[in-house]
Amino acid sequence: MVRSRSSVDYCNEVEYTTQIEEMSRLLAESNENLARIKELAENIKDLEIQDITLADLGSSPEASMLRRAVAEAKAAVDTFGPNSAEARLSWKDVDKATEEYQYNEQSGEKPWQSHPSYRYSAAHILAHHNYNAVVDSKVLSDAAWSIDQLDALAHFVNIEKARLVESDALHPNNNFLEHYIAGLMGEYKKNAS
Repeated sequence: MVRSRSSVDYCNEVEYTTQIEEMSRLLAESNENLARIKELAENIKDLEIQDITLADLGSSPEASMLRRAVAEAKAAVDTFGPNSAEARLSWKDVDKATEEYQYNEQSGEKPWQSHPSYRYSAAHILAHHNYNAVVDSKVLSDAAWSIDQLDALAHFVNIEKARLVESDALHPNNNFLEHYIAGLMGEYKKNAS
C-alpha cells in the first residue's frame, strides 16, 4: 500500500535531502584541510613531548595571569562543554589576559582579574592538562578526536545521501511531484466551479 504524501511531507523530504547533500559537499570540501589539521596537531604534540619548553608560558606576572585564565577556560570546557556560558565567559577572560600578556608592563594599569564567580578547581581536571602551556597534549588530542568524529559523520552522511538517491521518494523516475501538482490543479478546478 502506497502512503499518500502531503505537500508538507514532500517539502520536508526535499529540505532533508538538500541539507544532507550540502553537508556531504561541505564535509568533502573540508576533508583535506581537516586531515592536515589532524596531522599538524599530532606533530605539535610530538614536538611538545620532545621539548616541553616549546609551549611554556614563562614566569612573568602577565604569564601567570594568562596561565590562570587558560587553566580556567580548559576546566570550563571540560566541565561544562565548549559552547557553554561558562566556557564563553572563560574565553573572554583568556582574551583579556592575552591582551595583558602582550601589553607593556610599564603602563601602570591594574592587573586583570578573572571573573570571580566562574572559578574552577584545577584539581578537578589536573591530570588532563598541562597548565603551563596554552596548547597542550589534551587540547591537541581532543582536536584529533573531533576530526575523527567529523570523518565518521562524513561516512554516515554519504551513506544517507546514497540511500536517498536510491529511494523511491527521490528517484529520478518518481512522478510524485507531477501527480501532486495535478492533484492541486484538480482540487483548484473543482473548487473554482
